[in-house]
Amino acid sequence: MLSELSIKNFAIIENLKVSFEKGLNVFTGETGAGKSIIVDALTFALGGRASTDLIRTGAEETEVEAVFELEAGHPLFSYLSEKGIDCETDSTLFFKRIYNRKGKNSVYINNQRCTLSVLNKAGDLLVDIHGQHSHQQILKESFQLEIIDSFGNLFKYRDEVKELFKSLSELKEKSKSLKAKIEEMRDKKELLQFQVDELTKADLKEGEEEELEKERTILKNSLSILEALSQSLKALYESETSAYTVLGECASIIRKQSKFDEKLQDYSSRLDLLVGEIDDICREIEKYSEKLSFDESRLNEIEERLFTIQELKRKYHCSIEELIKIREKKERELQSIDLDSKELEKIDKEIDFLEKKLHTKCNELSMKRKEKAIKLEKEIQRELSFLNMEKVKFKISFSTSPEFISQSGMDKVTFLISPNPGEDLKPLSNIASGGELSRFMLSLKAITSKFYEMPVVVFDEIDAGIGGQTAEKVGKKLKDISKDREVLCITHFPQIAKFASCHYLISKTIEGNRTLTNIKKLTKKERIEELARMFGSDSTSEVSKKHAEEMLKAGN
Repeated sequence: MLSELSIKNFAIIENLKVSFEKGLNVFTGETGAGKSIIVDALTFALGGRASTDLIRTGAEETEVEAVFELEAGHPLFSYLSEKGIDCETDSTLFFKRIYNRKGKNSVYINNQRCTLSVLNKAGDLLVDIHGQHSHQQILKESFQLEIIDSFGNLFKYRDEVKELFKSLSELKEKSKSLKAKIEEMRDKKELLQFQVDELTKADLKEGEEEELEKERTILKNSLSILEALSQSLKALYESETSAYTVLGECASIIRKQSKFDEKLQDYSSRLDLLVGEIDDICREIEKYSEKLSFDESRLNEIEERLFTIQELKRKYHCSIEELIKIREKKERELQSIDLDSKELEKIDKEIDFLEKKLHTKCNELSMKRKEKAIKLEKEIQRELSFLNMEKVKFKISFSTSPEFISQSGMDKVTFLISPNPGEDLKPLSNIASGGELSRFMLSLKAITSKFYEMPVVVFDEIDAGIGGQTAEKVGKKLKDISKDREVLCITHFPQIAKFASCHYLISKTIEGNRTLTNIKKLTKKERIEELARMFGSDSTSEVSKKHAEEMLKAGN
């Protein structure tokens, strides 16, 4: 429950502290006394919108602190723990917000700094505020759907749909991106394939060009080489005065004389080695000469191959080694495109599977909703009858189609009413008056309070557009709701105020040419006087007091 609200320099409030009690807390006061400021301050403290207009004239900042007492295990504690905020073991929570004229926020939970979004989320788990204009919320289709799902406890089914829809949306986005990528690569693929084929056909090898150029040089000069080798053979071996013959004779002559001089043996041995070397060289020249011949077809083949290599080098502006790497790179790019196509095919199959599964889950959710909607219609009809709207007919209309599929299912719902007998059912937004909407919202609050774990519910002038007899019923309903939670209510009707567990009077005073808002918790005697005033009679007369006293007794 909300146990205390401290307000400083907020609107026309200078410094105010209000303590609240369990049950129904009612705020009354003259028109223009600033009763809604309390609701505005609480909304601000829990992360609502702020502007410098909220800061009291002459002040540099406004500060509002709300103190809550919660039962252990409330979902808010686990949420705050996730956000790194320590909570006291006594289950007391302090929410403080400071806002200055520069537009800067300072937000605290249990004296620990936090973000405005955390404060706002925490507020959503604590307080349900129904303001003077918030009944417009019930006209929204999304809210109407939320009511049905909450009433029927269908969140499990809706979450399944939401997760499937999210997964499907992500896959569709991935498929879209892949398709765009593949389409973009379509022309590039043709070029890549051509280049890979071209380079593969070329079958380039490192060092090939150098070897071919050497072979070409030899082939081009083969005749002159053969002539040179032939002449060399004659000089070395074949002529009568060849080096082989002359050196052999020299070796023989010196060998004969070595018996007279041992040193000559070395000379003859060395000459023998030269003769042997000449013999080896000549044999190799003969073998090479036999192999060497002018092969024009081979020369043409080499020229063509070198031309191909030169053309590829010129085309790609790189060496053979780099061309080989380019081919390998482009092969990988081609493989990547093929893999993308396979991945797209896989994703599209998964999309088809998820679409069918989502459709099945949406159907299941839709059937559950329609089943629960019938029960909700009866509940709302009963609540409306209690609030003097027994002639009003209420129905929930469904439009269901795969075309409507979203994260909330494939249903569009419309709350229909017929305010008077004989009139057709029409959308609530078309024909409901302010008073009817207020009672309709109260009916929903009475129903949803049974399954919402909301500690505090605030009604700001829920009695707009109703009469005294209906106000009596509204008061009873508020009292009923307050049995399980704390209710704060601002009202103009004594028929509602009489049911209060705690009654506060809000008033304005002028001090030193400044307007101040004051709030006072009323005693039983003061409550009687306030109820008499609210009836528009003389609150000091005994008759008025007697009537107010009887009313107060009836309300409690």
